[in-house]
Amino acid sequence: MNRSDLPNYFPNLPDTLQKLQEFFENGELDTQKLAILLEKDPLLCANILKLANSAAYGGKKKIVSIEQAIARLGFTIIRGIIMATFVQKSFPIHLDVYGIDLNTFDAINQTRVQLLRRCFYDLKLDMQMLQSIAFLLESSKIVSAYLVNKIGESDHFKTVFKEKSEKRAEEEILGVDAYKIGAMLFKKWGFKEDFIELMQNLYTPQNREGQILLIISKAANITGILESKNKEQIAQLCKKYKFDWTSISKCIEEITI
Repeated sequence: MNRSDLPNYFPNLPDTLQKLQEFFENGELDTQKLAILLEKDPLLCANILKLANSAAYGGKKKIVSIEQAIARLGFTIIRGIIMATFVQKSFPIHLDVYGIDLNTFDAINQTRVQLLRRCFYDLKLDMQMLQSIAFLLESSKIVSAYLVNKIGESDHFKTVFKEKSEKRAEEEILGVDAYKIGAMLFKKWGFKEDFIELMQNLYTPQNREGQILLIISKAANITGILESKNKEQIAQLCKKYKFDWTSISKCIEEITI
């Protein structure tokens, strides 16, 4: 598959989501106005309330309204949920090429968000944007899996994945890795350049934010979630990028999957 052809497979945002996208890009951060827009989509509201009450974000008080959920999650995370939901609506989900199901997919996303919130909370970085990317990162796999099946290369993909790696399989079949595909998709949907750059450069981080994203992607991914092999990989990355592995490893023990 030619890399330049990939955006042709991506849907445009429908009018409702286009309005929501404009809401975020224009800085119109009004909770009541956003709640009114969201309440037009019951499935989206259900996903937002589910996350607001999850282990990653849950507090002592149960969230029962969209306005409460916005207050707990923040506008950037809400935007991530909106886009993740639309990705799942737009692309038939065939995650079997990666050997996982939707429950594992959700567990990966929530674990990554917990890692960010608990292990890196004290760093002076844009944590809202990082959480949004962490939440959306694996949506790239839904898109790449769809494309692999679309061109009838699922068996070939599985073979290369098993013998080499997911990245090699993606590059061999699709011409580019899944995260670069995700970056193309979110660029088409109007996300800002710093978001796009972090996603497309996941394997070769250019700054502190990128290094953190690589660490959490190694901690929880399609080959395992906080297993011994994952911890070994992130210990090596913490040493390489000079993060405090001792405190991060203690934090990991508190993560609820």
